Formats: sequence, C-alpha cells, structure tokens
Amino acid sequence: MMIDLAEVQRLLALAVKSYQRGDLTDANQMSQQILAVVPAHIEALQMAGLCAAQSGKLQQAQNVFEQILAIDPNNVPAWSNLGNVQLAMGRQTEALESYRKARVTDPKYPDAIYNEALLLLDLKEFDFAIQAFNDFLSLHPGFAPAYFKLGLAHERLGQHGQALQNFDRAISLGFVNVDLLIERGNSLRSLRRLTEAIESYDRAIGINPRSIAAHRNRGVVLHDLEDFEAAVASYAQAIAVDRYHAPSMASRALALQRLGRLPEAIKDYERLIDLAPKTPFALGRLVHAKMLACDWSNWSGLIEALGRGVEEGQPVAEPFGYQAISSSEHALLLCAQSYSQRMYPEIRLTDHFEGNKEHSPTSEQGPTDRKIRIGYVCGEFRQQATSVLMTQVYESHDKSRFQLFAFDNGWDDGSPMRKRINAAMSEVVDISKLGDQDAANAIRSRGVDILVNLNGFFGLSRTALFAQRAAPVQVNYLGFPGTMGCRYMDYLIADAVVVPESSRQYYSEAIAYLPGCYQPNDGRREISSRQFSRAELGLPQHGFVFCCFNNNYKITPEMFDCWMRILESTDGSVLWLLQDNEHAASNLKHQATVRGIHPDRLVFAPRMPLPEHLARHRLADLFLDTLPYNAHTTASDALWAGLPLLTCLGTTFPGRVAASLLTAVGLDALIVNSLTQYQEKAIALASSPALLARYREHLAEHRSTSPLFDAARFTKALEQVFGVMRQRVLSGERPSAIRIKP
Repeated sequence: MMIDLAEVQRLLALAVKSYQRGDLTDANQMSQQILAVVPAHIEALQMAGLCAAQSGKLQQAQNVFEQILAIDPNNVPAWSNLGNVQLAMGRQTEALESYRKARVTDPKYPDAIYNEALLLLDLKEFDFAIQAFNDFLSLHPGFAPAYFKLGLAHERLGQHGQALQNFDRAISLGFVNVDLLIERGNSLRSLRRLTEAIESYDRAIGINPRSIAAHRNRGVVLHDLEDFEAAVASYAQAIAVDRYHAPSMASRALALQRLGRLPEAIKDYERLIDLAPKTPFALGRLVHAKMLACDWSNWSGLIEALGRGVEEGQPVAEPFGYQAISSSEHALLLCAQSYSQRMYPEIRLTDHFEGNKEHSPTSEQGPTDRKIRIGYVCGEFRQQATSVLMTQVYESHDKSRFQLFAFDNGWDDGSPMRKRINAAMSEVVDISKLGDQDAANAIRSRGVDILVNLNGFFGLSRTALFAQRAAPVQVNYLGFPGTMGCRYMDYLIADAVVVPESSRQYYSEAIAYLPGCYQPNDGRREISSRQFSRAELGLPQHGFVFCCFNNNYKITPEMFDCWMRILESTDGSVLWLLQDNEHAASNLKHQATVRGIHPDRLVFAPRMPLPEHLARHRLADLFLDTLPYNAHTTASDALWAGLPLLTCLGTTFPGRVAASLLTAVGLDALIVNSLTQYQEKAIALASSPALLARYREHLAEHRSTSPLFDAARFTKALEQVFGVMRQRVLSGERPSAIRIKP
C-alpha cells in the first residue's frame, strides 16, 4: 500500500492533536496507519510509544522506544521516554541511566534533565538533584515548579536558607500550592523564624482547610513558642480531619503534658499506642507522663515492654525519661544510641572550621599564645537548677587563661543569677532564634576550642549543634547525667563514684574524671532567714519529718513501698514531698491508703523561691533519696541547708549522684547498698536524734570548707581537664580517659 509524504504528515499532525486532547485511541490508530506502510517511521513510533505508555501498556511502550533506539541510538526523546516508562515500571536505576544517556547526547534536552532531577530527589540523592535542577533552570529560569523541587532538595539537606529562597522564587513566579507553603513553613521553623512559619501554614490552611500537615506543623511551631493551648487547638484541627492521625495525636499528648493536663495526655498516649503501637517514643512518653502523675496502673507490663523495646534497639524511649526507671547502664547506652541516631545523626562536613583558620585547632598561634575559649551551650542561663550549680564556676574561671562564651538557647529572666552569668562571660550569644547551621557558625566564628553541652537530652537543648561538630572538642556535662550515645560528643565529665572504672564500657564518650564530686555548687547560695513554723507549712506540731523534695516523676512504686514501710515503723512520722501537680498528690495519697497509711501522713510542699525553699529544710529531720534516679541539685540543696540525706547507691550514673555528694562532704555513713539497708537505716535514724544532730553539726562545720561547696577549688580541677582536652586536640590525639589528681 502506497502512501505519499503529504498524507504521512497529515496523519501525524492529526495523531498529535488527538494525543494532546487525550484521545489516545485515535492517536494510536493514525500512528499505526503510518507504521503499516513505513515501519521505521520514527515520529510515528514515538507517538505509538507515548499512547501505549499513557494507556498503561508499559511493556509495549518500552518495546516501541527500544525499537526506535535500535534504529537511531542517539534519539534523545526516545531515551527520555524510555526512562519515563522504566520509572513507571519501578525500575529506577534503569530509568536514571536512560535519562543520563539522553543528556549525554543532548546536554540541553530539558525533559531528560528535569526528569532526572525529580528521580534523584526521590532517590534522596539530594546533592545530585540540586545540580540537575540548576542545570534545568539555567535553560528554563521561569519554570516555577522546578524552584519548588530545588527547594525541597535543599531542605532535605538541612540547607534551610537556600530552600526558603527557592520556595519564595517559585511563589514570585505564581506557583503556590499547599505543599509548597507547608515546606516553606518547615524551612522557616528550622531557621527559628517562627511567626513567619505560622503565617505560611495559615496560608496553606486558607487554600485547604483540611490539610492535616498544615494544622499539625502549625501546632509544632506553637509548641516551640510555648503556646501550648494554641498548639493543642491546632493538633485538634488535624485530628478532626483524621481521627487516626498518629503524629498529631502524639504531638497533642506532649502539649497536654506540658500544660499539666496529665490525665488527658495519658489518654492520648494510650489511644495512640492502640492505633499505632510503633509510633516512635510513644511508649516511653506514656510511661513518663504516668510517672509525672504518679499513676502506676499497669506499671509492670509497661516497664517490661519498654525494656524489651530498648534492648531490641527500637525507638521506644527518650533517654531522659528512661533514666528514671532503668537500673541498667547497658540499657541506658542502647537507649541513648537509638535516640541520637534517629533524632540527631552526625552531620559530616568536609571542613568544620573552614573560614575560621585563625582559631582552628591547627592554627599557627599554638595553645600558649592565646586564651582557651570555652563555650557553654545551655537553655537555662537563668534562675534554674543548672545555673544554681554552675554560676560560681563561671565566676571562678581564671580569665587570664580562659575566655568564656555563653550560647543561650533560652532567655534572660532578669534575675540576679542571670546578671551574675552575664558579668562572668566574655559574651552571651542568643542562639534561640538562630537555625542550627547559623548557630553552629556563630560558635565557629568565635573560635571556640571546647564546647560544653550543659543540657544533653534535658531541657531546652540544642544537640543538633553538636551533631554538626561546632567545635574541635565537645563535652557532655551536668544537665544530662549519662551517655549521649553518639560519636560527636568527645568527653563526659564525671567522677569515680558516678562512673566507676568498671562502667566505662557503657559510655560512648571518653570519661574525664574530676578528683572529687563531678557536681559543682554555688557557695553564694542564699538561705532565707525566714523562720517557718510547722503549722504554716502544713506539718504536724510533733513527730519525725522525713522529706523528699525530688521531682515526683522520680518516685517509683518500689520506692514508695519502702517509704510506706518506714512510716509504718515510725510512729507519728510524716513524709514531706514536693507538690509537682495535683494529679500526683492525689494519686500518692490514694497509694498510701492502699498500703494502709493514712493519707494525711503525706504532706505536700508547694514550690517557692529558692532562698525560702532552702530555709524550710530546717523543719525536716531526714531527706529520703529516690532510686533508680537520685536527688541531684535537690541533694545539694539539702546538704547546703544542713539537712542529712540518706541514699542507696544505684547501678547507673543518675543513681549514684547522691553517693558522690555525700562522699565529697564526708558523710559516707549515709550511703547504703540496698533498699533493705535503706529502710532499716531510715527507721534507726528516726529514733537516733543524737546521731542526726551530729550529722547536722558536721554539715554546719564543713559547709564553708568542704570540697563540695568550694567552687574555686572545683573550677581549678575543671580547668585542668579543659587544658588536657585542648592539648590533646592540638597534638592530634583521640579522646581518651582523663584523670586529674586531687
């Protein structure tokens, strides 16, 4: 059958028009008419292949494009279309190879460049995707969707500033959709531009009021701003769209917990675990919320499940909460490793100190030519426990040898303590509004030699800065009493009691041992002269007063059982506890009743300013410590106020702190090795007023001379540790144990 060239061109033009309007049957029929007489007609084959691909006949389409390439191996559209078909068939590697063959043949063929870039983005090859998108945009600078996708690649690499620039470029070109606005909000959140992030999410919600991601992410930013009520409302909007949306439920539970609405938080966590039992950290957060409320229902089952998950390396518990229930150093290490790897993976940079050669560890200046620069990173440079312990250390540093920087992730509360901190530092740098990369650069630009993480996994932490290796030496200290389980933390400052030699294997950091207690103390801590009466504090007029001013989440059922047996054996005694929240107080009174102890024998102390809080210690007779997580700052408070403290030596760092404090103050006699001994000793001390009086006299006599409260002496030892760390990095040595002699 003969067909002239004009008829071929007419049929081909009709086929193209049919294809463009979606009439694949007509387009394919016309292509087949051409191919019936001209089997190797390239354009007709292209149309037949496209029709097959659009009809879902992927194998047929692949065969057609391969037929074209057998005729013309340099046919760029065929390579590009073959890549599209292979991608639709799930053969990503082959598709990528086809796109690249198209680009080799014609480096400026836009379809192949753009599709390769999209595929690289899906494959999480973000650096290569960025290069491909930029190649495409150099040819088509007005194609707005490409800027959106380029922004996504930058965002996934943590390059939030570049991501935002590209998102905004897409918007300026008229490309606006819900996904772009959500991603833009995410970039703004990472850059700590929180108000602008909320505005971006609001724009997304304006386009689609049922966008779960926009409502949920908006709640996360409100949570960052500590507007927990508004955060709960945003999470509720997301849950209203999808009642089974696990991330929103998890976030709402956490916000409810921060609001102190613990029963509601617990209910959300329990429902979340029923619906999505593998939600990361949900089980651990449920347990911690229950501990905050002293709700011990289903206790054994929850603890066993949590322990199994940790041992299996599952993301079930956050390290801080898990310390309050675990007696295993090995389990705490596994928990920290799992959490760090998931939440704060190490960010590898080719040169962490590029642009900062003057102050880098290889600087020609050498260690003796300038002061050692210490950076303290903390979210609590204010009237808070960490600063209560550390402020006099800042003041005692030898400023002729050390230059101090405070990198503040919190706020200035205007307190006298904050004024002391400001005066002790060379500079206080507010990083609370800086993204992680900018904050890390702020640290590097100041040539910090040793960066001290005073939060770890506690409080307003910025672990991501340390994951970026913001300084040559990075130290875990004080705020989190245990290992962080990551390679980028070089040292953990401890002592021989909290981390005995036999325990070093359970710490990813090298241990820097201080000669006495690892915990500093402020010898300027004021004790109010106010004389409280028993009546005004709710205590009985007579009877022995046991007390424990630890946070309520440290009270376990086993510890409470022991306390109730002590009360039962000590006529007329009471247990004076800190009142964290009404739910804990109510539950503890109920638990006392269940154990046969009248609930009135539990007295709850509301929080009050530190000087008055220290003063009310005078009305207690003996501080009863907790296990597996001891009193830490609260133990120092008690000893500073002259109150004897009884502790049981634990099997983990947080369970040995009180023993370290008592050893440093010369009261080893108040350290026991089992809860049985603890119970017996508490009962015996309650009937030994003369012995307790001697302990009080010891504390009074040694308060001004004990190493525990000698901040200047402590700081000299700490500076020796810093000196060794600095010298080692200058010498190219890897971190290893440091021992400072008394």
